Amino acid sequence: MYGAFGFLPDRWTEKDGKLVYGAVQPEIKEALTLLNKWYKDGVIDPEFITGENNGGYWALSHAFINGRIGLTGLGVFYHWKPLLFEGDTASHDYVEMKKVNAAAADAMTYGMPPKGPAGKMGAPQGSMLNGNFVSFGKQLEKEPEKLAKVLEVIDTISASSYENYVTAMFGLEGEDWTFNEDKAPVLKNNLTTQDLEKMGANNVIESLELPEFSSVSMSKRNQWAKDNGYEKGGIRNQLLTALPSQAKYQAELQKLQDQTFISIIAGDKPLSEFDEFVKKWKSGGGEQMEKEANEWFSKLKK
Repeated sequence: MYGAFGFLPDRWTEKDGKLVYGAVQPEIKEALTLLNKWYKDGVIDPEFITGENNGGYWALSHAFINGRIGLTGLGVFYHWKPLLFEGDTASHDYVEMKKVNAAAADAMTYGMPPKGPAGKMGAPQGSMLNGNFVSFGKQLEKEPEKLAKVLEVIDTISASSYENYVTAMFGLEGEDWTFNEDKAPVLKNNLTTQDLEKMGANNVIESLELPEFSSVSMSKRNQWAKDNGYEKGGIRNQLLTALPSQAKYQAELQKLQDQTFISIIAGDKPLSEFDEFVKKWKSGGGEQMEKEANEWFSKLKK
């Protein structure tokens, strides 16, 4: 719903030629006004603070699967898509819902992000730099052979060849999967993603996963998303680097943001509290982070 007003609270977005942090934009106050009304009207789950997932795989919306709520945006499109062919992978929420209520699973309506009063819309969308990194301890500079071996392993399973990538993701060819006509792996023996994880597969280093590999292995999944228009309406984080002061300020600022937004939505604090939050966010390190973000952004634009 925040995206319907043009910003996502946790994303840096370009505005008037500069990067701004979504959570402190005036449009977010408009979104909170609507969410507060919906909470009062009983539209929003009163248990929204504890979330939709009760454990297990992170993207499962138990609240939706068990019929407590009727609309969800948890997870990614492939967690909800139907099984597109025999041996298809992912579809975690669809599969779980099928167990609870098969008819409901097959009757789900897949929608676009909602549009706001100005016609804007936006759901979180990942970027090529998605925030996952591979880090090595400083001590490895004294053990170059060990570092080289680790890099060799990562290169072998993530980047050296499509066949190695598919093996790392899906197990052994012929035993766990076979290629279809599009060179995409099809699972055998009713295997699921969870089964793959248990056997030690599904272990490609995601932050180093090559798009030219994943676009082939997930071709039917991606085509389904395109057919449903899911390449539209995404909001990416336009800050693609860590900020020098982020480690110092981010945790406390995030805590302040969460507490303020929850209190406003639930009606424990008035909407005017948002203005106080913006002041506290800026004075509590946010202004410094904005400065650093735009120093980086100005160099990027050159």
